Amino acid sequence: MDLVASSADDAEHRCYSIIGSRHKVNRRAINIDSVSEIDPRTSSEPMVLNAFRDQIAAAGGPIAPVAEEE
Repeated sequence: MDLVASSADDAEHRCYSIIGSRHKVNRRAINIDSVSEIDPRTSSEPMVLNAFRDQIAAAGGPIAPVAEEE
């Protein structure tokens, strides 16, 4: 899940909020394995693309997403 956040803690809380509201799951039932910073040009999430549209345009446009490991 790609999120716009100011810190790792903020990203975790936003993830809990989104998953909890969409799927009615308690925070205790959600397990977050890792939080890492990504290049916003590789994201396909509209909120991320909108938040970083100026930086993406200045860097030459979006980059195709990296294939997920199987």
